[in-house]
Amino acid sequence: AQKMQALFPTLPPEIRNLIYHYCSDDIHNPATTLCLPLSPKTLSTKHTVITLQPVHTGNLNLLTLTSSNILEAHEYRSYLLANNIQLRVGIHIKGNLRTFTQEHWDAQISKSLKKWVEKNPWLRRVATWNIRVLLDADMDSLSGAKGRGRVGRMVDGMVKTLLAIQDPRVAERRGDVRVRLHVPFGFVMAKRLEALEFGLERFL
Repeated sequence: AQKMQALFPTLPPEIRNLIYHYCSDDIHNPATTLCLPLSPKTLSTKHTVITLQPVHTGNLNLLTLTSSNILEAHEYRSYLLANNIQLRVGIHIKGNLRTFTQEHWDAQISKSLKKWVEKNPWLRRVATWNIRVLLDADMDSLSGAKGRGRVGRMVDGMVKTLLAIQDPRVAERRGDVRVRLHVPFGFVMAKRLEALEFGLERFL
C-alpha cells in the first residue's frame, strides 16, 4: 500500500481545519457533486417524484489528492462531509390528489430514507436543505371542501418527513431549511377567480 504523505506535517490539526474552512468558500467554489461518495437519489411514488442531491462547495484540487494518499486530502474530505454538505431536494407533485394519503406517503418515503441514511450516516449531519416543490397535480382534485388548504398541509407534511433524517442537534445549532413552492399560473388564477384555498399562506 502507498504510504500516507503530509503536505503540512508541522501544522497542528486546529490550523489545518482553519485552512479547510477557507478552502470551502461558496463564493469562489461553485456547488458540485464531484468527489462525493454517493450519487443523487430518486424516490418515486404514485403522486410524487423526489430527487435528493447532496452538493458541496469544497476545493476540488485538494480533494483529488486523495488518490495520491495525501493526509490533508483525506482530512479535508472528512471535514466536508461533516460541515459543508448541502442537500438539494426536488419534489414534483402530480396526479389526482384525491387519492393521496399523507400517512401512506410518509411511511413509504421514511422507509426508503432510512435505508439511504444507514448506508451514508453523514447525511444526518447536513444542516442546509434547499427544497423546491413543483405543484403539477390535477387542479380539479383540489376543488371542494376537502381540497381547501390541502396543498399547504401536504407540502408541510412532506418537508417534515424528509427532515426527520436530520440530527436534531444539527437542526438546532446550524439548521438552515429553505422551501420554494412553484405554482403553475392556472392555480394562481383559480385561487383568484374561484377563491380556491390551497393553504399557500404557510409559505409566505
